[in-house]
Amino acid sequence: MKTWFLIFYFFCMNVMAAQKATINVTSADVYADESFDSDIIDSVNYGETYLISNKIYGAFYKIKLKSGKIGYIPDHEVTVNGKIFEEKPYREDVESVKPSLKKNSSKATMPEDEDDPDEDMSFMTNYRGVTAQLINYHEETMGTLQVDNLYAFGYKSIAMASIWEVFGSFQAPRYYAEKTGGSAEGFNIWGSSGFNTIIPVNSFSGFRYGGSLVAHLSRIKVSTPLKNYDLQDVTLGIILEGGYVVQFKKVAFDLSAKYFFDRNNYGALGVSLLF
Repeated sequence: MKTWFLIFYFFCMNVMAAQKATINVTSADVYADESFDSDIIDSVNYGETYLISNKIYGAFYKIKLKSGKIGYIPDHEVTVNGKIFEEKPYREDVESVKPSLKKNSSKATMPEDEDDPDEDMSFMTNYRGVTAQLINYHEETMGTLQVDNLYAFGYKSIAMASIWEVFGSFQAPRYYAEKTGGSAEGFNIWGSSGFNTIIPVNSFSGFRYGGSLVAHLSRIKVSTPLKNYDLQDVTLGIILEGGYVVQFKKVAFDLSAKYFFDRNNYGALGVSLLF
């Protein structure tokens, strides 16, 4: 399973984004917000290629810099798939028209393209929801390496540049009861937080990959005819994760594969329903 996961992970890292843009001016400023009055956080140069959003934010695109930062770049300073976008009225220009519209007609409304700019790009912003995972759990105990499949459930949050989740399996691995001839109960809980990168494939889906620090808490109680055991453990490790996000309006499904570098290494497959 380790080899399969690594192949999947590096495949996600090398998938090319559908919405790429090339800088078409000598030097373009990148702003902290979708306004020319916001702070300039960086600049990009002619001929460089970057990942940008599918949606125009007023007069800007969202752009992901090579440093991982997210900023805004004027739409007329990038070329997307060989097409240079024509300049459109800036948001400030539209705002200046509002008073005259109100005077001429009480029914005057803003153009439809002034709707929430995140509506068509939510897979590139934030999702939160429930997750279910099948963990091929490995543990060195009772003198040898033990393996069992655990079902875990929890809460997951995915953003353009970050990811965190908490999930748990509230059952003892079966090998405790099988090896001791008694009964076992307990839980394993994981909590992780780290970085995440989303690579859009089209307007409703994208590959993602990332890594997280993970804390793992376990407690298992084993009862045998001769003695009872209370086993507790806390470990810190790393998770490498790849996935594919599919968006349906304001709902998304995330299919994921991850590999745990814990006290013992193991993998997991997951599916999440996010909002």
